[in-house]
Amino acid sequence: MARDSADVIIVGAGVAGLAAARLLGEAGLQVLILEARGRIGGRVWTIYSREGAPVELGAEFIHGVPPKIFNTIRAANLEVCEFTGPKWVQVDGKLQRDQDFFARTNSVLDRIDAGGPDHSFSRFLSEIEDDDDAKLWGLEFVEGFHGALAERISVHSLLRSRKAEAELQGERSFRLTRGYGELLRVMKEALPQERVRIRLNSTVHCVRWAAHNVRIHARTAGEGAEFSCPRLLVTVPLGVLQAPPESLGALTFEPALEEKRSALLLLFMGQTIRFSLMFSDRWWDHASGSRYHAGALRDMSFIFSHEE
Repeated sequence: MARDSADVIIVGAGVAGLAAARLLGEAGLQVLILEARGRIGGRVWTIYSREGAPVELGAEFIHGVPPKIFNTIRAANLEVCEFTGPKWVQVDGKLQRDQDFFARTNSVLDRIDAGGPDHSFSRFLSEIEDDDDAKLWGLEFVEGFHGALAERISVHSLLRSRKAEAELQGERSFRLTRGYGELLRVMKEALPQERVRIRLNSTVHCVRWAAHNVRIHARTAGEGAEFSCPRLLVTVPLGVLQAPPESLGALTFEPALEEKRSALLLLFMGQTIRFSLMFSDRWWDHASGSRYHAGALRDMSFIFSHEE
């Protein structure tokens, strides 16, 4: 069985794990990152077409102007583009330009009472008086943009999210021209190479811990491995922490993390399905319809629709 040790071991080489590793390495600690996948990045995953176009399988947009991300972008001279084009809405099967789409959703969200009791967004919708179309846009925004289930997401959490968005100019949207993978490359290059190591294809399945004494049991490259350290940082997805002990890919702790169990039960990860389509022809440059002229879609940024 392979054995290894470090001052700090980080489980998970996503953005959180990479950022933590840089800070710990710069503080003079020897850091080992264990990542189950064969790549770094976690929910950031960019692939490239044969023509070199970036296709995002994970995170795609930068919402607002968060300093930590943009400071890194500016320092590395990464190119970003902002979505400033018009938004379009499909109504009764026809596209029409919408000058202020988010006025529809804000008319619903603005009614959440910060001083009232907290409950689900689904219940909130059932209690407000509004036209059904506005309520539907509010529902689809929460379930689409937030990737949340209306019956599970808290209205107070939505208020906190909106406050944070306002502070970061969250109404603005950007995309890294060469893909989010460029940001990962910059983060990896910033790691102190003499102090931070990354082991891919290393799945941690059991953590036995005591004060300043952690033993980690994993499988790396298909073989058993054991790691030891005085401190462990866990940055794995919520689903891994919530998985039943007997399930594939589950991570167990001995002794169990009883103090964290109640918090874990209150958290929920939303689900989305995405399709990425690549076109050989820029048909939107010359498309025309009954409500718009040829070329009107050239600068569009988003299309919203209840319909397929």
